[in-house]
Amino acid sequence: MLEYFSVKRAVGYARQQASNKREVADYFAKQAQIDRITAVRSDDLDIQEDDNGTIRSVGFSYRNEVPLYGPLSLMITYSGTQY
Repeated sequence: MLEYFSVKRAVGYARQQASNKREVADYFAKQAQIDRITAVRSDDLDIQEDDNGTIRSVGFSYRNEVPLYGPLSLMITYSGTQY
């Protein structure tokens, strides 16, 4: 759960600071390195632009498998979008 909030914060920061797709990826990568985010890479982001090239939204989605007992595990899907 902590990593999810770190990813969400990094995506929000990248969305606010950037003016194009490349900058979003760069800002996110820098913040991910600082926060030690390993679940999502900048290539995994779903960056949407409008017709003028302005960033409309940045989304992410990833899964985490938590082993419980023997062959039993729990699959958790995390996702979010920053507008």
